[in-house]
Amino acid sequence: QGGAVVGQEARWLRWRDEAEARLLPAEAGAAESVLLTQVDGWARQAGLTVQSLRPRWQEIKGQGSRPELQVVGSGPMAAVALFLHQVETSPLAVAVEHLVLAGTGKAGAPLRLELRLSGLCQVPAAASPAARRAEP
Repeated sequence: QGGAVVGQEARWLRWRDEAEARLLPAEAGAAESVLLTQVDGWARQAGLTVQSLRPRWQEIKGQGSRPELQVVGSGPMAAVALFLHQVETSPLAVAVEHLVLAGTGKAGAPLRLELRLSGLCQVPAAASPAARRAEP
């Protein structure tokens, strides 16, 4: 039975390491840079024209802050669909918080996309539970 517990511990440690690798960097500037670079790359690959990328930080009561990115763009349905697929299947710890798609009603006209993404960042070393336990 002890071997089963050790096996579970190894599995949970692998899961934790994989989850931590998906997080954005703890430093605000680096986290914004990663998020902006990824979204720009996804848009280019999809053929989506980006009109606006606006990063901001959302304060969460008792939990610090998390990065958010407002994206406004347009393109054909295939480009919008591919862009959204890339966001949803990204290995990064990002989530779509708000999405609006609008069209003119004309066949073949571009769709307008308004999207708000949020991300999860690594905990700064000084704020981690392990660091707090190590303090005298």
